[in-house]
Amino acid sequence: MRGWFLAVALWCYGCDHGLDAGPPGQSGIAGRLVFKGEWPPEAEEVAVAVYENTPLQVADLYELSGWDTGVGIGVPFHDYFVPIEGDGTYRWVMVAWRPMGSFWDFRSLLGCYHAPGDTLPTPVTVLQGQVAGGVDIEVDFGVLRGEEVPGYDLCVGALPGELVGEAGGG
Repeated sequence: MRGWFLAVALWCYGCDHGLDAGPPGQSGIAGRLVFKGEWPPEAEEVAVAVYENTPLQVADLYELSGWDTGVGIGVPFHDYFVPIEGDGTYRWVMVAWRPMGSFWDFRSLLGCYHAPGDTLPTPVTVLQGQVAGGVDIEVDFGVLRGEEVPGYDLCVGALPGELVGEAGGG
């Protein structure tokens, strides 16, 4: 009996685990964050944020359509779900972090959703009562050390240069 339980437990652990589809009938965006590299010891919070439009000025960073701040610190991956109120196409799904004692700003950006081959962040369409799944994002903490990280320039490149310069990033 014990061997059977262990076999089932190992099989379940090896499964993809699926995505949290959210409560029945709820609309949203779901995916998996995969973290590469060493977590910064000063990390206090990591979030997935969804924007209907790519921010064009600093004030636009606060025009969120939804978010998930339940990402565990130090984890190798996190399956996220961002509830979305209405139908629409959301042009920027991004991941940000906040160090202890700090507030969110442009330097918080860790990455964004983009399908292979896209040259800009990939838009995600959400329909009422449905979950747009498979919106997976790889986060490489090397970006915090100034390392060149594939896909990061694509996320920053979608933003106006003055926004990047205003915030002290890039």
